Amino acid sequence: MLEKTFYKYRTDSVFTEQIITSGQIYLSTAEGLNDPFECSLQDLNRKWFEKKIIELKQAAVFGFVIEARRAIKDNLYFFGLTPAETVQMLEDIREKDTDKAFSCRQMIMKAHTGYAPAEPDRLFVQLNQQLLDVGIFSMSANPGHQLMWAHYGGEHTGLCLGFKNVIESKLSNPDHFLPVIYSDQLPEMQEGFNVEMAFSMNENGVLYTSSYKIAFADKTFQKAITTKPTCWQYEEEWRYVEPYPGLFTWPGPLSGITFGLKCRSERRHYYIDLVETHIPYPVIFFEMRKKHGTNELERVPFEISASKPKVSALPQKKKCSSRQAKDVCR
Repeated sequence: MLEKTFYKYRTDSVFTEQIITSGQIYLSTAEGLNDPFECSLQDLNRKWFEKKIIELKQAAVFGFVIEARRAIKDNLYFFGLTPAETVQMLEDIREKDTDKAFSCRQMIMKAHTGYAPAEPDRLFVQLNQQLLDVGIFSMSANPGHQLMWAHYGGEHTGLCLGFKNVIESKLSNPDHFLPVIYSDQLPEMQEGFNVEMAFSMNENGVLYTSSYKIAFADKTFQKAITTKPTCWQYEEEWRYVEPYPGLFTWPGPLSGITFGLKCRSERRHYYIDLVETHIPYPVIFFEMRKKHGTNELERVPFEISASKPKVSALPQKKKCSSRQAKDVCR
């Protein structure tokens, strides 16, 4: 992606001030956003679901058998079984169907580790919660849309923060910064989805599979967290996303601030002072004005074109309570 600036419309509030002074933003969950269909998938087809569970179990059994054969070859114990017992276990598994072979694997691993390995059946049951747990920071490609100023910029009394997608920033990472897809159809799970396995270690240092989940970078998962109805298309939205909500450092450097048409002069100068006191590089300032002879607005340079930094380093990250963190995103 070419270097561009993306925008966050904000009301004039102490919480907006904190974004500038703390160098942090708050990523909300889907429940905190304004579309009731946020992070939704079509209901899973039962036959498709069962087919995928079988495939995951087959893969788990296959990996289990490969490791068992390696242990036999090297004359090593395998989950507490002697090489001879491992040979017999493989003979038993060979006669079983996928479900029974998988259950056998689970019992052997639990007997040795003390913990039951993760069940693939839970993967799709937990998917909705995984979607609802994603942290989202909504931005726009357009800093001058009248409806955006009315809805999110305090009815033109607020401001619009511009963040640049410089190299190695989260805004330049396609797994973390995604364009919103405008569609009146909910996305559905596709073939070839990516699954992540988490491993834990028991007190004896033995690894076991503790959970399965859809990979954060999975294309269908990403569609689910970025699809909105076409009625929202005017927003030209992009989303900075993380697997969980909370406070995060800016996803790219704050490069510019645009003041709303009705943002008061004293507040504009107050924000300029905040920027100069907390940001160690020049930030460009703009304002919205009525375009002569039309009912349109235009974005033009402000009378003070850029900040004059009074500091040499960005603000240090501060620890906040969960309540304080949520307030930052208001």
